[in-house]
Amino acid sequence: MIRAGVLGSPISHSLSPLIHTLAFDLLAIEGDYRAFEVVPADLEDFLSAHIEMTGFS
Repeated sequence: MIRAGVLGSPISHSLSPLIHTLAFDLLAIEGDYRAFEVVPADLEDFLSAHIEMTGFS
């Protein structure tokens, strides 16, 4: 399963989760794509805590 997301602050306006979820569905790919509110100062800790993720934008 692909587990991915988009990082930023602010990020609630991002259409990336909607677009990627639709693409996963259309291509029959098992995947999850989410938006994560992460400020630059917290990036290293966030990445360390989410090592199981496939990738981020």
